[in-house]
Amino acid sequence: MRKVLVVLMALTLSGMFISCSEDEETVTPTPSVDDLSITTSSLASGCTCSPYNVQLEAEGGKAPYTWDVTTGSLPTGYELTADGIIKGMASDIAETSFTVTCTDDDGETTTADLSITVDVPSNPSIGIFYDEDAAVCTAQATAFLTQVDCYVYIMLEDCEYDCTTGAQFKVSLVDSDGQPLDSSKYAITYTEWPDYSLSIGSLFNGVGVAFTRPLNKEYQGPIEVVKFGLMLLEDVDELAFKVEADPNESEGHDQPIITQCDQDHTKVEVGGRDAAINYTE
Repeated sequence: MRKVLVVLMALTLSGMFISCSEDEETVTPTPSVDDLSITTSSLASGCTCSPYNVQLEAEGGKAPYTWDVTTGSLPTGYELTADGIIKGMASDIAETSFTVTCTDDDGETTTADLSITVDVPSNPSIGIFYDEDAAVCTAQATAFLTQVDCYVYIMLEDCEYDCTTGAQFKVSLVDSDGQPLDSSKYAITYTEWPDYSLSIGSLFNGVGVAFTRPLNKEYQGPIEVVKFGLMLLEDVDELAFKVEADPNESEGHDQPIITQCDQDHTKVEVGGRDAAINYTE
């Protein structure tokens, strides 16, 4: 009887040991490909008469990805390229919602709901336009056939400043990525300053402009600073103006500046408003 009990206990302990050993065994999971997903969850706001260029992002699936707008629409003047870049320029304020679809190389798809708001840039700012009313922010220009009249303005709508009596800035011609445009591709045919201003320096190397005319403090429209002619010497699909700080400014401001009407002639850094010709093909 005692031998039977010993045998039963041995068998029980052996079974428990085997069971515990099986529980402790680690099973390595089989690697799997990540599901395709769009990682862009929101988009930066755009500004009227300013180039927009944002890359949509995705992960998982099998690259390369192809992108499309499947419902809704982008702001007028914007487009989504097949490789996922939202680019272009809008003339009007807008708030649009849309759905983008991303397709990977295996044909798998995923979607995301996004929106873009386009508004007037914060002011005061310095902008380049192609008509005297500072209303048109795009113009067509073909090599050797068309001269475009360009106007640089101080924009003062919806800002707290009563007026400005001067400005310092530099104008550059760049491509859609912000890289300087080869000077062999364009020519500045003339530069014309209004009779109420006095300029020091060069528009494209850094200029300081003082206004000698009195300004109505209630006036909130654009103030013309200079007019110049531009002619393309080659066809350029994507061309933009960039308004930058005057590199000759003694106080070393990082952005263009305007001089206020107060007794101290306070200098205020302002935003440069980009504009473009043939920005989208």
